Amino acid sequence: MIKIPPSDEISENAMIGSLLIDSSVLNDFFEQWQLEWFYNPTASTIAQSMFNLTLQGKDVDIVSVNNDLEKSGKLESVGGMTRLVELTENCSSYNWRTYSDIIQNLYKKRELIKEGQKFLNSCYWEDNNMEVVVEESFTKINWLLTEGASSATDMEANISLLQTYIENNTTKSLVWYSWWNEWLDSQTQWIRKGKTYRIGAPSGVGKTNLIYGTIKNLLEQGAKVLFISLENDIETTYVKFLSSVQGVNNIEIEKGNVKPDIEWLRKYKDKFILTDQLFELGDIKREVMRVKPDVVILDYIGLITIDWVRDDDKIYTPYSKQIKTFVQKNKHIAWIDLSNLNTSETEDEIRKFGKFNGSAALKNNTDFWLHMFHYKPYYEYREFAMEKGSKEAYEKFKNFKVVTFYISKNRLWPDLAEKEYGINFNEWINYLPISEEKKALWKSF
Repeated sequence: MIKIPPSDEISENAMIGSLLIDSSVLNDFFEQWQLEWFYNPTASTIAQSMFNLTLQGKDVDIVSVNNDLEKSGKLESVGGMTRLVELTENCSSYNWRTYSDIIQNLYKKRELIKEGQKFLNSCYWEDNNMEVVVEESFTKINWLLTEGASSATDMEANISLLQTYIENNTTKSLVWYSWWNEWLDSQTQWIRKGKTYRIGAPSGVGKTNLIYGTIKNLLEQGAKVLFISLENDIETTYVKFLSSVQGVNNIEIEKGNVKPDIEWLRKYKDKFILTDQLFELGDIKREVMRVKPDVVILDYIGLITIDWVRDDDKIYTPYSKQIKTFVQKNKHIAWIDLSNLNTSETEDEIRKFGKFNGSAALKNNTDFWLHMFHYKPYYEYREFAMEKGSKEAYEKFKNFKVVTFYISKNRLWPDLAEKEYGINFNEWINYLPISEEKKALWKSF
């Protein structure tokens, strides 16, 4: 009697139907799935079509899947549009995780059966080293039980992804964007799609002000920006952002002394999407898939929730891994996020030990680490001027701050690049390079 490998056609069909009903869950599913999960050829073919459309940054629904299958000559084999409609009629998108768990577990069972058969067959060969055979088999079995589906690189999938990337960008004149700062551009090779950039700084240093200038420049370059502002509400964020755009202190707008340039903002109403309500990582990723921005900016990650946990020590590692995977699978976006840093480590300690502040997982799962600190010699100079009673010097510099930027492009070992910039809040929230002469003056005190 021939036994059919463990599978569940009903659950597979329900999974496909759920994804067709609500494409917002596609990315969550595609973060963990493998085509081999589907045993039924029809479900497998449709799933592959949806995956291909997602990689290309296209909308996924019954019509787009139908057209994609028709172009590839596979529509008739799956039962046509009629079959696609039928798949959506007896399932619920809310239950997709249940369907996913069922088909993944059955996939594991099929893999365990294969591994068991491979092990038994190996026992018949006299020249086999049984210790090696046993170790290899039990390693694979343990991996399946603890990690789930294999995550080995699929060369064909990568080649397909490369071809899609080239096709989508051959007609575009710009596939990366400027930060509005030449030094940042030179160190990070600009803001590129498919890359992640993490800005870390203690509170009050100015990381959000830096990002306001970046958003302005991104919009003027034609980028579509999704800004997730979790530290400030919508109204406050708009006021602070427009004060940066207009080159005034935000207090002047709040007091009514300066009118906000609403017309400038209105020019970018289709390019600038601002939200302050996305605190759950799953909701954030679904919104990104819905909006389809060029650049996503999240300020800041310490306020998000993953599986209803909101704790820096617990969310940083899963957050960084999920975002890296998300951006790798959605290469049409660039991801910039901001995080607070533990102030126990200073720029002096970074110089001395060559290390970056914060969770190791945060660094290992990003392409560029940008750290910002107050530049200590400047503040020593300011305090010295105050102690000497030089009110003129103190007044001149009280609304002026100097920050040190550190950048690392290496995920494992810091390869630090360093630059000091000054910000004059009396004029405009702008970053100006500090001359070597001025730095020498401050260090001499």
